[in-house]
Amino acid sequence: MEKAGQVQLVFRGEVLDGFRVDDVKRALGPPLKLDDAAVARLFAAARTVIKRGIDSAEAQRYVATFASLGARLHVEALAPAPVSAPIAAPLVPPAEEIVCPNCGERQSKRILCRSCSTDMPMGIAAKLEAEAQARAARLAASRAARGLAPDGRSQGAMADAPPMWGFGFSGRMGRLVGASAGVLILLAMYLLAVYVAHRPDSRWIAGAVGMLVLMVLSIRHSVLRFHDLNITGWATVVLVVPVLNAVAGLVLLLMPGTNGDNHHGERPREGDWYLLLGAIGALALAMYHTLPGMMTDLAQARGNTSGQVEAGGGGQVTAVVRTLPAGAQADLHGAYASQPGFKAFAVSTGAWGWAYGAPSMEQAVVRALMQCESRRTPAMPECDVIDQQAP
Repeated sequence: MEKAGQVQLVFRGEVLDGFRVDDVKRALGPPLKLDDAAVARLFAAARTVIKRGIDSAEAQRYVATFASLGARLHVEALAPAPVSAPIAAPLVPPAEEIVCPNCGERQSKRILCRSCSTDMPMGIAAKLEAEAQARAARLAASRAARGLAPDGRSQGAMADAPPMWGFGFSGRMGRLVGASAGVLILLAMYLLAVYVAHRPDSRWIAGAVGMLVLMVLSIRHSVLRFHDLNITGWATVVLVVPVLNAVAGLVLLLMPGTNGDNHHGERPREGDWYLLLGAIGALALAMYHTLPGMMTDLAQARGNTSGQVEAGGGGQVTAVVRTLPAGAQADLHGAYASQPGFKAFAVSTGAWGWAYGAPSMEQAVVRALMQCESRRTPAMPECDVIDQQAP
């Protein structure tokens, strides 16, 4: 029995902002125990009384429930119930209908269309399959345009991820792989600098070409790391700006990439800690074996110029060539200077050798170089002949 102060709930087919009509229809069907056709009529009706004879508190709970599903429910003062028709009459579902996929005629559910005799269930299934294939093709084309694999493996590592070494600028590179590549490039740059420093006059072209290749590889790795953070590769230009380059370097080294796919590709490979530690060890070993010799060269170059010798024939001084260790100076101006016949004197940083009494100048030079090379360590530059004299 209805009482004073009670209200009724009215639905007018309205959907709240931010919700889609189709989604709200699907959400309202189960709680109202309505099939799709009944829900469609509910939304098509200008006004439907959902419930009447309830108090305001209960009405607000219904309003909140409908709102959570995306529908707007109105609370109205209770009006006398019409005698002619029950409230639930608009919600009674009609006979189930089907639309022919061939001619589009709506009719009661059956197998063969009454207009074109099409097998409607099979036609609908074929139409749905064709639509699914078309969606899959569009998705594959969209993923290919973004450089993604067609199968959409978003949670695993990308099988066709860009390799560590190459000249392509598409795809992503993870932190560990990027750090390993950076250390290996630094190692290659250091070894290239050592190689050129031993003979700069004859090796500078090879050094410049090698350094250019390594710089391109370094830029590529920075671009791929920015891609892993879902940032455009053009952000690499900040690496040439003082202060900002240090901040950007720390970001690329420490910040993890986006989880799953982003605009630049799928999740990259995780990398290997053993590779990073091996690269760091190789760099430390190379510096350990080469830095002492380079420091010695630098110290001697800044030292006393009295140790400088000059090349020429017959003991005549013509041009400064190389700084000699004290032992080499003693041999050059002592025992070697007093020997007869064809003779030659070869030196390197920390090593030297000389020969005399050879049957020809060529043999004297070969013997001096062989003796010098036998004393030279791998960290020292190659031996040079600084003096050769004929009888």
